[in-house]
Amino acid sequence: MRSICLFIISLFFGVSAIGQQITVGGSVNVTLPAGSAQLTQAAATTLLQQKFPSYPYTSEMISLNGTLPYTYCNVNGNLLQLYYKQVDGRGTYLTSQKAQYDALGAENGANTRIQYTSSISTIGNNPVLLTYNTGGGVATYHFVCSSSTYNTGAIIGTLSFAPGDKTAVTATLNTILSSITFVSTFSINNKTTTPFQLTFRRSDGVSINISLAPSTNNLTSLIPVGTYTLTISPAGMPASHNIIFGNRPIVVGAGTTFTNVNISSGSSDLSLLID
Repeated sequence: MRSICLFIISLFFGVSAIGQQITVGGSVNVTLPAGSAQLTQAAATTLLQQKFPSYPYTSEMISLNGTLPYTYCNVNGNLLQLYYKQVDGRGTYLTSQKAQYDALGAENGANTRIQYTSSISTIGNNPVLLTYNTGGGVATYHFVCSSSTYNTGAIIGTLSFAPGDKTAVTATLNTILSSITFVSTFSINNKTTTPFQLTFRRSDGVSINISLAPSTNNLTSLIPVGTYTLTISPAGMPASHNIIFGNRPIVVGAGTTFTNVNISSGSSDLSLLID
């Protein structure tokens, strides 16, 4: 059984990092290889210019994304750009995206110096649209990874590298894509003098434990999307309290268990107040 123990809960804005794990847009956890580093937009441009000195359009590879909340990372000397987009990733979303990319790829492919391929597959627990194109001595993987079960959006990324490094870069990218986990922010307030233990259990074996200290306010935790059973147990002397979970009826007691807890974007099960 996989277990994620969260004893220190902090608020996330944009991108935060724990070791090599980053959170993109407050909605997706991604694990990068050891030694990866986040970059400013200016540093990302410099990286591309140094890596492809003879390519005249490196600045455009960055500037075209300037209006979007991108995260830039140096991954083994290659530039990875990521951002989160709120969309309904279920149904035919990736198929329609593939059709748009393929139309552009076919147009570019009229130039014999440009190669383009695309595919949709499941990597890790998520469906991924992956395209590859190369031209002018620059190779690019572009991907769209969505949640097929929950309407939680999509993480969109571009990895630029030298064509001769394709084998190694492909392996690295597959590892990164396998690590993607969609998350939602869960808000917690404990206005009592009693400590509590919160346990989220998912049917696939994921278990998340949160130790909640007395008199803690406005704490948040990023919980992987899914349907859970949530158990709230007093860790000290049991006493009756009001337990207010989302929009559900108030429970009065020392602790309780909620079933069919929906952790996903837009759900009403994303807040807990004990008073």
